[in-house]
Amino acid sequence: MQSTGDTKDTEKYWGDIIPEDDRMKMEAEEREKEEMEMCLPPRSRKPVKRMMYLDFSDSQGDSGSGSDKDDSDEDRPKKRGQPRTVKNEAIKDFTDAEIRRFLKSYKKFPSALKRLDAIAMDAELQEKTFTDLKKLGELIKNSCDKAMKEYQEKAEAVPKKRGRDRGPTFKIGGVSVNAKTLYANESKLQPLDIIIPADKEERKKWVLKDARFYMPWTPEDDSNLLKGVYEHGMGNWESIKMDSTLGLGNKILPDGGQKSQAKDLQARCDYLLKVLKRMTDAKPGM
Repeated sequence: MQSTGDTKDTEKYWGDIIPEDDRMKMEAEEREKEEMEMCLPPRSRKPVKRMMYLDFSDSQGDSGSGSDKDDSDEDRPKKRGQPRTVKNEAIKDFTDAEIRRFLKSYKKFPSALKRLDAIAMDAELQEKTFTDLKKLGELIKNSCDKAMKEYQEKAEAVPKKRGRDRGPTFKIGGVSVNAKTLYANESKLQPLDIIIPADKEERKKWVLKDARFYMPWTPEDDSNLLKGVYEHGMGNWESIKMDSTLGLGNKILPDGGQKSQAKDLQARCDYLLKVLKRMTDAKPGM
């Protein structure tokens, strides 16, 4: 009887006893024999067809240059409904995120082009030069006016459709701007620029005498609220509250007691702006 050690040695040197090619041939014959005994036909493999990939890059490259392709893309008509893209050197030093911040602050101030310093502070763009800020502001203003003019001319020629009309849009860089909303916001804040004195000392003396409020509130408070919006921008209630020259620190924003909430202040400002609008309409020469 063969010992266990001999078996291990036999298994260990089996590859040396029978060459590998012969062993593979023997194993194949054994498998074929078993399949025949089981009445199973031998497995057949279908040849794999190679996929032919056609590369048109060379032929296209020979027929025309890349500039021709770019030209054809420019000539291709744009899809309807896409906002107009404004290409201008004025935005080359601004990222899309900075343009968005500028626009957000631009909407807060009356006659925004006169308040670029305040806009830069509110939008955290103090590192930008005044010239760059002015170019961006003028680009937004001119693009909005142009879009609204074309929109109004088209509205006069084409009957108005049912449903909500969002108005025209345009793009500054990669930022889409709704011209109708921007234009309405500028018109809403315009009375502040007309009535409230631009001079800081004169502005301190200015008082509005035609308004009522359900809170413990005086005409001086209304006047200071409007001056705060003029100075710090619409919606910047915390800055208005912290401005000691306005005297509203104890009357606005919730710290307990009867104080105006942010929504109350917004509603109050909307009402006061309508009052100012009536005043400017009554005196066109203001």
